[in-house]
Amino acid sequence: MTHLEPWRELIKSLPVLQRPDGYRAIVVAPHPDDETLGLGGLIYDWNKGGIDVRVLIVSDGRASHQLAQLSYIRQAEALAAAKVLGVADRITFLGFPDAELGNVCKEISEAIAGNLPADGQRCVLLAPRLHDGHSDHDACAIAAAEVAAGFPGVEHWSYGVWTWTHNPQADALVGARRWPISTKGYEAKWKAIDMYASQVTSILGEQIVTHQLLASLATATEVVWC
Repeated sequence: MTHLEPWRELIKSLPVLQRPDGYRAIVVAPHPDDETLGLGGLIYDWNKGGIDVRVLIVSDGRASHQLAQLSYIRQAEALAAAKVLGVADRITFLGFPDAELGNVCKEISEAIAGNLPADGQRCVLLAPRLHDGHSDHDACAIAAAEVAAGFPGVEHWSYGVWTWTHNPQADALVGARRWPISTKGYEAKWKAIDMYASQVTSILGEQIVTHQLLASLATATEVVWC
């Protein structure tokens, strides 16, 4: 049983998340893979539904293994995953140092702000929830919140990645909505996850995205805190 298992009935009872038609959606991913693990199905579905979905990969991802060319490997994986999800032409790599994002929150906020619609189009930022289980995720949560607070028409929503490997309490779902992933979206999410071989297999040594986390993601629903 995964830690998510006791939550499944609670998640089923959450209100359905309404697609933000007319908005630009910017998914803020601390590392290459967080966008797919957390929101891969939603990205696919919203893109197919006509939403302008953009992905910002905040860090270079080089800290997961001791390998000089790792940042290039992870960027290539992210591009392959984005192609599967339909957003390969709308992914941006910010290149901040992996595992050190807490030191550059201001710079991350500025970079996110620089990717907001120039024409004033309404926008929703989707970043990891605070206390998701990684300091880089917390830094992105703080940075996204600061941007939303400073720009009219920008909303800040949150998603979980490592949240699902913890022993979560039911009250953590307060304010959450569920996105029922389409069949094609679910298939695309898992195909995109497979693109991240450096993280979801032991090909480079330690498997970073654990079997426990992967098992927790084996559900046709994604959770977003609004």
